[in-house]
Amino acid sequence: MTERISVILTVYNMESCLHETMDSVLSQTYRNLEVVCIDDGSKDGSPKILEEYAARDDRVAVYSQDNVGPALSRNRGLDLATGEYLMLLDSDDIYDRMMIEKLYGRAIESGADIVVCRSVEYDHSTGAVSKAPWTAKAEQIPVKDPFSCEDMYDYVLTAFIGWPWDKLYRRSFVEANALRFPALSNSEDLYFVFLSLVLAERISFYDEVLIKHRMNRSGSVSNSRAKN
Repeated sequence: MTERISVILTVYNMESCLHETMDSVLSQTYRNLEVVCIDDGSKDGSPKILEEYAARDDRVAVYSQDNVGPALSRNRGLDLATGEYLMLLDSDDIYDRMMIEKLYGRAIESGADIVVCRSVEYDHSTGAVSKAPWTAKAEQIPVKDPFSCEDMYDYVLTAFIGWPWDKLYRRSFVEANALRFPALSNSEDLYFVFLSLVLAERISFYDEVLIKHRMNRSGSVSNSRAKN
């Protein structure tokens, strides 16, 4: 029996790309999933789209709330998750259909608390895909695997990017360290991700591109960061 993996998806006004993301999650070759969708007060067609998926696939659970931002929405997802492992995914990215199977396999093989993979950039306007080697700097990642902060003191805050969606987490590790997101309007992920990398005793790097990270989409948090 494979272990259940919780996919936490926070959604706010994502109707333009939500179908593509949900399809890439639900078509994963690893089937034992619970998909926890937190609709954070969307004002577009996102809630209807989520309910349609929930009606078709009993692995999908939808929770609606007034808008509180990504940090508290992710925290609610963490509180609701029941799987042995979890992923905190963005609701506009596109995931390789073998992503979870590969990351879970590595977690079991290495006993890792965190498994990190690679991603590429996907332009929302043009559909162009660009390599992004800077998202996982091979020269800063220990050769040994798994590794910990002690093996990379100089690079633990620079080898990987401070976003959570390219990482598989052991849920017992997250809970044992009371890891949650601070209530900030953006950049809340930096605290969660870097603290987890410092605390983890076993980190594994899966050196393969498994995610297309959507860029150049109006309304995205990354596009609004400069204002804050």
